[in-house]
Amino acid sequence: MEREEEKLNLQDMRLNQNRELDLGKNLYWTDEVKIKIQGVRLMTQFNTQKEDKYVNEFKILKSIGKGAYSKVKLVIRQYEENGNQYEESYAMKVYNEIEVWAKINYENVVKIYELIDADDHDYLYIILELADLGQLASWDFKQELYIRNQAIYESVLNHLKETQVFDASKREVEQIAKFIFRQLAQSIYHLHEECSIIHRDIKLDNILLSSKDLKLKLTDFTVARSDIADETRLFDSEGTPSFTAPECHIVSQEGYRPKPTDVWSFGVSLYAYVQGIVPFYASGGELEMQINSRTKEVEIPETFSPELSDLILKVLEKNPMQRLTIFEVLNHEFFKL
Repeated sequence: MEREEEKLNLQDMRLNQNRELDLGKNLYWTDEVKIKIQGVRLMTQFNTQKEDKYVNEFKILKSIGKGAYSKVKLVIRQYEENGNQYEESYAMKVYNEIEVWAKINYENVVKIYELIDADDHDYLYIILELADLGQLASWDFKQELYIRNQAIYESVLNHLKETQVFDASKREVEQIAKFIFRQLAQSIYHLHEECSIIHRDIKLDNILLSSKDLKLKLTDFTVARSDIADETRLFDSEGTPSFTAPECHIVSQEGYRPKPTDVWSFGVSLYAYVQGIVPFYASGGELEMQINSRTKEVEIPETFSPELSDLILKVLEKNPMQRLTIFEVLNHEFFKL
């Protein structure tokens, strides 16, 4: 069969049940589609090989996460040094809000390595530190529970045992939570007191862990705010409803103090990690959970230790003026060795 000017003059095309095309009209040859005549039918064969995608020197491998405001892709950078070939892995976040995050340089916050402004897209590509163990837990919609990341759980447990910190007389999950959430409290303290930043979307999904030294890495500053002072008041509501403080749901005319909202989210995250469910969960959805957080007292499970129970009650205090500060959280009995 000969090509004439890279074009075949065929009649109308229709796809049959065998995914073969009836003879069609004006079908052009391309590099992706090859045409093979079989009797009176025409079958398409697609070239499935795709060219590698790069952003500058970073090769995009696959998507590894997706949030409300961004996507995260696994990328690698290959380079040569002293005659040897090396390859490093990174996470690349793609979204257009970065100003606040770029101000932070702290060991428990995911580090930004590079910003790439793509000329052909309205995106800013962000090369991030890769927290290879992933997020603390993932929400299972069928079970309606947070499922803990077992790689993180086992890594921390082994570390506690190897360093002889583990106490067999105490509940295992609380000891693991203590190790992780002490680092989270330190991260929030740094943001509040050293950077004048509030995160506004602290939740299990945004808390990662790296296998290197088992460092916690707080991520996703999409809705964060900077230049927060003691007199600052906010009037909008951001973040994930089941983790946000009650004063954010119905904002008063005077607004609300920003820092206590991160402390509330810290408490919800700690409760959810240990118990597998957020404290004011309702099958009716986000609105019902918001109502519950404003009108109902938190139910403390019998399995919680006295120290954990006391901490949860004080960080999930509905009155933000009486809620613990993050400094007081760090000095709470639960986190003492």
